[in-house]
Amino acid sequence: MGKRSIARGAAAAVLAFATIGAGAPAMADGDRAAAFKAAASAAFAEADADGSGELSPAEFQNFRQILRTKLETLRFQKLDTDGSGGLSQAELAAGRWHGRRGGGDGGHGEM
Repeated sequence: MGKRSIARGAAAAVLAFATIGAGAPAMADGDRAAAFKAAASAAFAEADADGSGELSPAEFQNFRQILRTKLETLRFQKLDTDGSGGLSQAELAAGRWHGRRGGGDGGHGEM
């Protein structure tokens, strides 16, 4: 495995775990890791605008935004247990949205 692949994988993993973290309902570690890896791979391919296999500083900024969007979509889908396309208070509570990162508001202001 080359340095580029290792760096790409490490960056994707750090961003993925930091972005979605404990906000999603419990998943098996293997399932979570596979979802993160797939999202990071797709985000990398989308962000690599010139197809060089490397991300420029501007492409890296875009990668972070794309990855965050993909992971938030995954989190939303996991929380929306009834498939309604919206989140009820019960779904948010069941998904441990409140109390994420140790704060009662998820670290993002009151909901």
